[in-house]
Amino acid sequence: MPKTSSSFESFRAGPGAANARTVAGGHDVDGDGFPDMIAGFVNTQTGDWFVRVLSLGGALPYGQDVAHDLDLRASKFSPPQLGGININVDGASAMAAGIAAASLSPDNTTFASIPILVDISDDLFLLENFNFDGTGSAHFHLNLSDPRLVGTTAYLQMFGVGNQKILASNGLEILFLDWGLELSGITPLVAQAGDTSTITGTAISPMAEVLVNGVPVTPTSVSETEIDFTAPSNLLGCGDKVTVRNAPGFEQPLELNPQPVISTLSTTSGLASGGNTLVIGGGVFPPGTVVTFGFSPATIILSTGTTILVTVPAGDVGPVDLTVFTPSGCFATTSYTYQ
Repeated sequence: MPKTSSSFESFRAGPGAANARTVAGGHDVDGDGFPDMIAGFVNTQTGDWFVRVLSLGGALPYGQDVAHDLDLRASKFSPPQLGGININVDGASAMAAGIAAASLSPDNTTFASIPILVDISDDLFLLENFNFDGTGSAHFHLNLSDPRLVGTTAYLQMFGVGNQKILASNGLEILFLDWGLELSGITPLVAQAGDTSTITGTAISPMAEVLVNGVPVTPTSVSETEIDFTAPSNLLGCGDKVTVRNAPGFEQPLELNPQPVISTLSTTSGLASGGNTLVIGGGVFPPGTVVTFGFSPATIILSTGTTILVTVPAGDVGPVDLTVFTPSGCFATTSYTYQ
């Protein structure tokens, strides 16, 4: 029977320098019942990117229902090494020789009753010898820092000797993803506790975290371009900070229930009889925003996220507060003078 380990181990990509980040995970991304891992890196030459390592703890990533004698899993760095992960494999004979093989496509064949999960025909890009220690374990360093691998998926399998026969491990599927996290917005802009909010963007990690005002919120769904979550009870009502974190150190902020800003007025005065039009420039003006002159509401002709066109109501001669209110109760105020 294959050995399995359901425990998740975080690991460090680098020795804690400015171009490295500590990364953790643990969600079951591929649905095989075992925790998966995100490995995050900051590459000062090529920019930010990360990889996804699936099926840690001795589970097959490719769906084959075969038994394996060796247990292959990722582990912590000891000592830390820049640009890669350490792979542990257990279950071989003490001091036996081993082979690490990786390919750019999976396979499901056998050779002399040995299950082969990597493509050994013409798609093999790594074949490296190593030795097991006195306990039948080995630690193999896999370099993940080559930017040419971005956008590809690699498949890793280990082989060794035990009980006078050749042993094969389970496989690891490693997806090299272009970092490129770019958030385009959140809808709706105004939300109350219990409402569903949607974040859109690109290169969102399948294990991305959402934090609202610094508190983690469990997403209801995640894809590479969209995250849905339920607005929590800790909303402030104005200027709520929403953060999407692909991995520790790799995150971008958004604002929910944004505080409006008045930056320009097409005119700062008008006749007390009202009826003139006024353009308010600024942002962010979500749908449902209202404008008042003193205590009198203005008629909104057109409202976009950054511009509001209103008809000025009648008023008493003198200065009044011109106020923009968002549906969540946030407001911004400037001065307008009736003549």
